[in-house]
Amino acid sequence: MSCGLGATRLQQDFLDLILYGNNTVFMGLDGETGRQAGELRARYNITLPDALQISSALAAGCEAFLTNDVALNRVTDLNVITFNDVSPA
Repeated sequence: MSCGLGATRLQQDFLDLILYGNNTVFMGLDGETGRQAGELRARYNITLPDALQISSALAAGCEAFLTNDVALNRVTDLNVITFNDVSPA
């Protein structure tokens, strides 16, 4: 299966947005982030990857966490916004 030039360009656009977006910050995982992720996982019964992402967002000082996982609405440590909450402009 081959990708057309349009798909390749779209892939590169997504990669550029993730790596070089204006509001993109890469956070390293340290002991404190891991400890907090463990607490979040236990408190809210969420998966470890979700807990690590939320813990990293908190460490970065994020004001909100955008997701398509409505189950994360139960997390109250951070303003969780689902795509269902966002209305089209």
